[in-house]
Amino acid sequence: MTGASRGIGRAVALALGRARVHTAVLARSRPALEEVARQVQTDAVKALPIVADVRHEDEVKRAVEEVVARLGSLDILVNCAGKGYFGWVHETETADWDEVLGVNLRGLFLCTRYALIHMLSRQRGQIVNLASVAGLQAYGKSAAYCASKFGVVGFSRALALEVKKRGVRVHTICPGAVDTGFWESSPSRPDRSQMLLPEEIAELVMEVLSFSGRGVVSQMVVNSPLGVY
Repeated sequence: MTGASRGIGRAVALALGRARVHTAVLARSRPALEEVARQVQTDAVKALPIVADVRHEDEVKRAVEEVVARLGSLDILVNCAGKGYFGWVHETETADWDEVLGVNLRGLFLCTRYALIHMLSRQRGQIVNLASVAGLQAYGKSAAYCASKFGVVGFSRALALEVKKRGVRVHTICPGAVDTGFWESSPSRPDRSQMLLPEEIAELVMEVLSFSGRGVVSQMVVNSPLGVY
């Protein structure tokens, strides 16, 4: 579970814990991550906090190895680590572009790659990628974010084709506006009371993971009343 220290990632981690799924929670912030792990952990559920930056390949590789060693296997990967940025293209610094694409797309690729190696060896596993409606429709002053989320959607579709006959399911969820810290840097200051809740997205994640049919929930779109991402 990446991006587990807050927002949607935290909500999904707690939902996994309630479902009695042993859960490794990964993020860059140790204090917040350890607090989430304490909330997930019960007598019946193990919670493994791992501090790592998904942009760094060596840290991702180490994290996956630790999950397998400590929890016995890696059956589910939820890619939720994300970075938002608002700004005109001509005013976007290269460092900001690199950070958004690094977290949202490179990080998702790295986590998927190393988790997938383990899943394919066992011919079983599920991957849930949290994309966005901004990966289906473009918005002004959000080129970096849209580019990263369009990339996530395309990557997820290609990955699903690669692994569909190898025991691994790939699900993509594209939420509209969700009430998280993402909006703290937004110049538009939208009405957050009308946004989706992180817990609602976590509920959708649990639904696709529990789907027992032969098919795959390849892409799910859920919009907020605001109608924007």
